[in-house]
Amino acid sequence: MYIAPQSMPAKTAKTSNHKFSERMKVTLATVTLFFLLLAASPSSALAQAPITADGRIFHTQKALLPRIGTLSAGLSGSFFIRPVDYIAGGGVPDDILQTNADINVDYVLTRNLAIAATINTLRIENRLDIIPTGTLLFSGVRIALKVGSIDVANNRIQLGGWLDFNVPFSREPNPPLMPFITNEISAGLHLAGSYYFDNVFPETSGGIHLNLGLRNYLSSGTIITRNVSPLVKVGNDILTLRYALGFDTPLSIRGQNLIAFAELSGEFYASSSLPEYVYGRENFAYVGAGAKYQVLDWLWVEAMGQFLILGSNDETNYLTNLGTRPVSLVGLNYAPWRLTAGAKVELSRRFRIPYIIDEALGMYDPLTYSKSERVRNRRVMDVLDERSQELIDILKEVRKQDTTLSGKIYYEIVVGTRGYVEKVRLLVSTLDENAYSEFTEEQFAEAIRSWKFPPGNREIVFDVFKVEISKDGRLSIISTRTMDDATPQAQAR
Repeated sequence: MYIAPQSMPAKTAKTSNHKFSERMKVTLATVTLFFLLLAASPSSALAQAPITADGRIFHTQKALLPRIGTLSAGLSGSFFIRPVDYIAGGGVPDDILQTNADINVDYVLTRNLAIAATINTLRIENRLDIIPTGTLLFSGVRIALKVGSIDVANNRIQLGGWLDFNVPFSREPNPPLMPFITNEISAGLHLAGSYYFDNVFPETSGGIHLNLGLRNYLSSGTIITRNVSPLVKVGNDILTLRYALGFDTPLSIRGQNLIAFAELSGEFYASSSLPEYVYGRENFAYVGAGAKYQVLDWLWVEAMGQFLILGSNDETNYLTNLGTRPVSLVGLNYAPWRLTAGAKVELSRRFRIPYIIDEALGMYDPLTYSKSERVRNRRVMDVLDERSQELIDILKEVRKQDTTLSGKIYYEIVVGTRGYVEKVRLLVSTLDENAYSEFTEEQFAEAIRSWKFPPGNREIVFDVFKVEISKDGRLSIISTRTMDDATPQAQAR
């Protein structure tokens, strides 16, 4: 498969491999440095972890999963501070401070199934047992199993959901100034639905996303009094209703990839009310808006501001004999605002077209292509890899009739600026001359003709698109700069 988007620079495979190796070294060094700086900065503003690193707005999960084999790793969180307002110590007021940092890693196992893990690496919060604040490292882990990409309405609507388990390591229950936390194991079951404005490429489209779910805190044995006797426990497990509604839309500004988004997220207590002397017993909701920016092909950064719109009234009945006392001069309940930020590294996987092919063909050469064109080139190759599954499905049906079908087929393909295949021409075929071979060649061409690619400013010409069928029935797409292994007629072409 030879790709010639107008003027393609000639590069040898050796030079390409060397540059690819050097680029990977720079990539790893950049990622490492970025995450170290983000995690070390006291103003980096990190907290309340999202479920996954990819396939989300922030707290709102999208129902569409990324491509099969995609590995994503992210650092995310938020930050809030109110100077000279914390009075639980009984002396000079101190600062109210809430800072969390979380690492998310997820992997897409199949078209409809992904697994995710979150580690809470840093948590700073105001506490009553360690005044004014306590710092926790690696205070918990969450494992989630996400189902998605169940399409309806011609791919415009995607459905999914996830099941997650939280295992905290910290044992300080019910800290003030935040929603009720038991620091016990909890489990959640959530549903997700997404509506995409572009049903051809929903993964790069804007959309509206809704999440609804239940979370059960195994809290009946949790002690919620401090340094008093007798100890008082929560008498029943707590059930909450979680919700999120998000909107995102891509913006193209001078060839830069930018996504603007907004979301509403919160939680309602669905079971019997919590005891009136505990902290954080009020329902809450935050609204936020922000943006994501693609720094490199594999690196995204994001930032968002959040504001509390429900849950600002403190309804706690302070009982000093149970260890509950006022903590804020102005009667603060939950953080009235939060700054959130994050970064994500995404490593996609292809099954039939290695990424080294893109490098060898110079598809990411900054001297030839703008940033938006390089992003488009990568997505075009991803689409080729994904849609080639259709050729495999056709081959499986033909092989049921002719188990000896094997050989190579060469096509010329032209993709127009609107992303449609404008030309498919059979160059040469080494398949045996019979009805099954002709049927396969024609069906492959028809399938290719229906493919849709991302639009752009240039047409893309596949001078040689080579499909190889092995004797054992496997199909591969191979890129060649010449047709050395083809017939003399093809070499002449």
